[in-house]
Amino acid sequence: MSRVHYNEEMKLQTIKLVLKGEKSATKLAKEIGVTANTVCRWVQDYRKKNNLPSYEEERRLKKVSIEELATKNRELERKLKQREKELAEERETVEILKKIYEPNIAAIAS
Repeated sequence: MSRVHYNEEMKLQTIKLVLKGEKSATKLAKEIGVTANTVCRWVQDYRKKNNLPSYEEERRLKKVSIEELATKNRELERKLKQREKELAEERETVEILKKIYEPNIAAIAS
């Protein structure tokens, strides 16, 4: 079996599809008639050449980002509940003040 050589443009298109997450390396490999390992090697070489994080580093970064977002989300939810509680207390105060002062305002107006 002879080796098939792919031009750089085709390799680059394949690499970009994998990096964007549009298609998996396995699916692309089947489509173009190479092994998944070949496509993964192209992607790995591209990452090294362009000083991009490896797949594992990228996943770790995403995981950290997700954990940070989850922590921030919990904090924002806690603050929202606190603000809702404060708002409910303020509304209650307004209603009490209305009951106290409305008769006085009505008397003054008449």
